[in-house]
Amino acid sequence: MKTLKPNNNQKGFTLIEVFVVLAIIFIGITIVAGNTQPAMADSKENQYSTAISIIISKARSKAQGESDGYASLTIQEMVDEEYLPLSFGDGSGTNPDGGDWDLSQSTVNQLIVRATGTQQSVCERVAKKYALETTASCSSGTISVSAN
Repeated sequence: MKTLKPNNNQKGFTLIEVFVVLAIIFIGITIVAGNTQPAMADSKENQYSTAISIIISKARSKAQGESDGYASLTIQEMVDEEYLPLSFGDGSGTNPDGGDWDLSQSTVNQLIVRATGTQQSVCERVAKKYALETTASCSSGTISVSAN
């Protein structure tokens, strides 16, 4: 039976192996970074969609029985009366891009939710999504969604 002698020539990573490992790590980081931007945009789109849906739902509840319907609704009033969470604040600087939520163009029978200061690409996607169900538009970074 032959005994095996330890090979003393192997003392760890060679310089080439270190470069290969670094190249693999760099490629992985590049792939992850490339996929992060669209995911962040999707996340913002979902944040806007969720917030607009919440505003519409709560505004409908609040306007029920009101003589002026949606005409006098404000984000501040809806937060003060606990229809909306405190995160909506007074509507100024509280949307995901730091822009404003606005209901001021609403009429007695029509609620118009606006989000100003949005990223144009997100604005367009959110408006397109809502346009399937109701009147919605995107103009200069402002999303406008109408609901009855």
